Amino acid sequence: MINPIRTLSTIEYFPDGRPWQETLLARPDCDAVETAIRRMDNHWYPIVVLSKLDVDAATEDENGFHIIGGNGRYALFEHMGGWQYANPTGSEADAELWSSDQGYFCQEKNIADLALTLRLARIFFETGSYEALDQFLNHFFSSPGESP
Repeated sequence: MINPIRTLSTIEYFPDGRPWQETLLARPDCDAVETAIRRMDNHWYPIVVLSKLDVDAATEDENGFHIIGGNGRYALFEHMGGWQYANPTGSEADAELWSSDQGYFCQEKNIADLALTLRLARIFFETGSYEALDQFLNHFFSSPGESP
């Protein structure tokens, strides 16, 4: 099966104060995506983006699948609005991710754990579809006790 993801983007910050750096990987495999997500630490490696386009920067794809955070707390969303992960029973308390720069602000209901993040990333990797994510989440949240 040919996956629709053409570019994997990761953002790295440096302890010595150098400007952040974006690394692009063309035609990533699923292992590369999982490795990038597992490396996320909310500070030095806070951002991963999956794009269905050949891009020179993650921000070029308005429909890119963004993952921000790390250390077991991740926000997942479509770059220019539209889709955003939300747990329907989650808290509306403010949440902040990405501690090395401007940060990312959302609500606690928009935070997924690592297992769910990896599952959602795999679904997007395989389908490139926000509708497929919604279908999975509708089933997931209607089946209590099911693991990702």
